[in-house]
Amino acid sequence: NEDARGEAWTLFYLGQALEEDGDTDRAVRELERSRTMFSRMRDVYGLACARHHSGRVTRDQRAAQTGNLRNSGFARQLLMDARADFRRIKVPYGEAWACVELALIDAGNGRAPQALELCGEAAELFASYGDARGGDWA
Repeated sequence: NEDARGEAWTLFYLGQALEEDGDTDRAVRELERSRTMFSRMRDVYGLACARHHSGRVTRDQRAAQTGNLRNSGFARQLLMDARADFRRIKVPYGEAWACVELALIDAGNGRAPQALELCGEAAELFASYGDARGGDWA
């Protein structure tokens, strides 16, 4: 008997470990595999987490390759989808961190007002559940 949800979470954590080890190509592949599995089983929380981390790693990978954040469209879309998922299932910390990651993309693309607005939204979300450290990041 297979445990698809367990396999999806294993791939998710493997992707994070590969990123920590500097292997971003494999990290993205494993995060995308987990994203596909969570999507198929309709696990919205797992899907949101996989989208968030895949978007973040993809953004950082592209920035390392190009020296800027101008080609972050796919990463931005993943992060926007993650934010919407976290909001829909009422996970404020996930939504807040997605806002912070989106703010980095906006700031890197010369959209400072939008980045600041996202930081403000993140700060409000962090404050809503008493996360002062998260608020400091925002």
